[in-house]
Amino acid sequence: MGSEEETKIKRASYRLYLLRAAFCAAALAPLAVFVSYMFSDDVNIMFAASKSTAADVAGRSKTKTAIAIKSEDSGPDSYAPLRSETKTAIDRRSEVHVLLKEIGGRCQSVERPKVGTARDDAELRPIWFAQFQETVSGRLHTELIRTLTGMNSGGKNFYASSPGLKHCINSNAPRSTVTCAVLSTEETTPTTRNSSANRFENSIYIMPLRNPMTSLPFATNYKAIMYHDQVGQMPASNWQTLRDNWFDNMIKKWIGGITVWDDTVYKRAIYVSFEDLMSPLRGPGVLKELSSELSRLGFPTMMSEDDAECAWYGIVGGEEALEPYHNNGQYEYGGYRPGYTEEQREKMVLALEDLVLNRNFNSSGERIKEILVDYIDDIRKHMVIDSVMT
Repeated sequence: MGSEEETKIKRASYRLYLLRAAFCAAALAPLAVFVSYMFSDDVNIMFAASKSTAADVAGRSKTKTAIAIKSEDSGPDSYAPLRSETKTAIDRRSEVHVLLKEIGGRCQSVERPKVGTARDDAELRPIWFAQFQETVSGRLHTELIRTLTGMNSGGKNFYASSPGLKHCINSNAPRSTVTCAVLSTEETTPTTRNSSANRFENSIYIMPLRNPMTSLPFATNYKAIMYHDQVGQMPASNWQTLRDNWFDNMIKKWIGGITVWDDTVYKRAIYVSFEDLMSPLRGPGVLKELSSELSRLGFPTMMSEDDAECAWYGIVGGEEALEPYHNNGQYEYGGYRPGYTEEQREKMVLALEDLVLNRNFNSSGERIKEILVDYIDDIRKHMVIDSVMT
């Protein structure tokens, strides 16, 4: 087997190949339909083709090709060289269960990793931690930064204030903030972000991402808990009503949070897949990447990468938190898996495909497109489709 770095390179190269193939296929779709129209003997096919506009045909083609990017329901898995999608959901859950048991055994009595000291000449300016509503919880954000840096209050919230503290800037301890959590969808923050560039780190920002398939219902449930006294998971009927009334606005905000930040003065995005962070296979690697970035900026960080696995296990809450999440299809609640209509599934896929195929990202474009392709694949294969009530 190759090294982890070689695997990443192969994965990125393969993804780019798929994206280029998708783009070419979408561009050639109208020509393909024209040829079919000219040579088909079937009058019904000819009539249907003659009524379709080029835009309609290209749209249908792009939906399909961006998952060559997607595998056909009855065909081989296009991602088979990259990951074991041929396994059943039960197989994957069993594998995760075994891995968690093994890691838990190794990390049972391990303390927090030792961290070094901050670099003397470092400015240590706060880093934006921009995310869609509660992608990474306040507890998880705090624990992540505390463990990686040893700074107990290093992960702050833009909306929290106290004497001397406003918008993550502590006038009494200006070097005490590592990351500042802010809603990526906040309408007022573009001006705030750009005007704060001289006080915040402008070389990078961190953006956790979560598949909108689970992110939208989780954010909706979170708001119900925070503002409407909801306890635990809201009833399925509540989710369906809110989803049907607000779906277009939800997906627009999820997409907008990404594009608005990509257009700011901040130079490079560190995109963190929530699904990777919660994975026993990839989670420790996420910590290593973040630790490396923080170290480059002069923050105190883990002294040994060998500590990453147990550090990760403690940060995410161990087996107690991860077992339910993976058993419920990468969702925190087990009462039901939030579903969508078929029309909403197609809208979600098209919105993500538009980012993949048409957005020229200013920062870290290959990485975010790799994440988005994963999300498209997951939506196509695993989204729950609610039956239509008549």
